[in-house]
Amino acid sequence: MDAEFADFGGTWGYTIKEKPHYLGHRDRLRDRAAEGGFAAIPDYELLELYLFRSLPRGM
Repeated sequence: MDAEFADFGGTWGYTIKEKPHYLGHRDRLRDRAAEGGFAAIPDYELLELYLFRSLPRGM
């Protein structure tokens, strides 16, 4: 966590920049499937893995 010093209307405080929870989701899902096999993950996550390959990110 990176902290920045910020001014809130005359009172000093800290704001914390946290990474969004969804960053790295594709990598985590891919790793889980590689470690546990396809039988270890639910059907909707298998669908996600399939769609990751067919729909590139950023399009």
